[in-house]
Amino acid sequence: MSKIAVKQLKVFLTVTALCLFSVSAFASNWDWTENFGQVKRLYPTSGKTFFQLTRGKTAMNPKNGYYYIPTSHSNYHALVDLLYLAGEHSWKLHARTKPGLNSNGHAEVIYLVVDY
Repeated sequence: MSKIAVKQLKVFLTVTALCLFSVSAFASNWDWTENFGQVKRLYPTSGKTFFQLTRGKTAMNPKNGYYYIPTSHSNYHALVDLLYLAGEHSWKLHARTKPGLNSNGHAEVIYLVVDY
């Protein structure tokens, strides 16, 4: 292999590695391992139940710290029950959200995980 080909291959591999790292770093902020803590505040509205987390990490960085579960979620009642229990017992709660924030800047929850 010529020196030029080796150099081109090195450049290609470097650019590919940087792209993969950038995409994975960007895409992971909504992962359940990046959004966790204890329930700080919880309030239901007619269409959603909002909550805030404290003593953890909130990589989604939602507006005013608010995550939410829409009442249309197929597992709404179980998730909200889990929120209340996690808040009452100070359990560590992980939230997996949709990749982007909604138009109001809040993070919509897909599922929750609790560590005892």
